[in-house]
Amino acid sequence: KNLGPEYPGIVISDIKMPGMDGMQFLKKLMGNDSALPVIMITGHGDVPMAVEAMRVGAFDFLEKPFNPDRMSELAKKATGARRLTMDNRALRRELSDGGQLMKKLIGKSPVMERLREDILDLGQADGEDKS
Repeated sequence: KNLGPEYPGIVISDIKMPGMDGMQFLKKLMGNDSALPVIMITGHGDVPMAVEAMRVGAFDFLEKPFNPDRMSELAKKATGARRLTMDNRALRRELSDGGQLMKKLIGKSPVMERLREDILDLGQADGEDKS
């Protein structure tokens, strides 16, 4: 299954897996979508491994045995972060398209036309401060 930018969930992965090292898997996931929350778990963890996982982009790192409540808490946080990312991407697409948003704005007055122009300008801005 493709775990790219449109994947709405999170990933929980062990470091030690048959076929692919968990760190390689993490790097592959981050290459597909750097905002994908990945929680790494391991029974053989050490501080350098945890630091490396976080540096590569892991959302968090848990050592076995872990508290199930802690995993649940992390999964909820990661899911919330993913939801925000997906919502943000959807809004950016809607703004860049402009058409859907323009249909929601009612009125033909000069003020409304100017508002439409301003919104489209903002949607096309690259985020840099031009002042």
